[in-house]
Amino acid sequence: MPQNETEKSIFTAARPFEKVKVTKICPSCSSVFITEKECESCGLQFWVDLIGEPFGERSFFVMKDDFILNSPFYLKYLPRKIFLKRSATHKYKRALLKRFELLTEYFFDRTEEDISKRKAFLFEASKIIEEYGEVGGSGSALWALVDRGEKHPLAPQLYNSLRNSELVVGSGKKANFLQLFSNGLLVEFLFSIVAVVIASFLVFKYLNTH
Repeated sequence: MPQNETEKSIFTAARPFEKVKVTKICPSCSSVFITEKECESCGLQFWVDLIGEPFGERSFFVMKDDFILNSPFYLKYLPRKIFLKRSATHKYKRALLKRFELLTEYFFDRTEEDISKRKAFLFEASKIIEEYGEVGGSGSALWALVDRGEKHPLAPQLYNSLRNSELVVGSGKKANFLQLFSNGLLVEFLFSIVAVVIASFLVFKYLNTH
């Protein structure tokens, strides 16, 4: 949140004979009546940190862990490409794209003095590119976001990550078996059959023992 580190003394009705020192004031009108989100005097909206910290709770890495933990058990052991049409996968793919968009805004629109922090976010961006390809994302969507800052010093690193990803390398490959059954219906059907067979066996065994 924007703030002025210069201390400012004000009088308060609750303590009329005492000056209260504050360090956070509105950069627009210098009012001290501010919240975490806005200035109550002039209505200025303060910037909200949507990026978070590297590897923090808002990062791709936590997002991926949550997606895997909330997925059916068989999805954890099979390539995600066979479940591209699952609603949860679509939602996950949109979240990946949004996170990548936020990172590009951070790279192109903000000045980051902490080099290690910037490197960590560049690493995260490269992992998002890889994951986005794994869940069937379109490379054109990511390229368009990077093209917005094509003249920025960090753009070449993002372009390299895109070129090295499956979004580009695998774009000319013929559809394989997994892609032919990308909706995951075949796998889910097979698991349903297995579940029915096991349940029938258990019921048959129970009836024979009683």
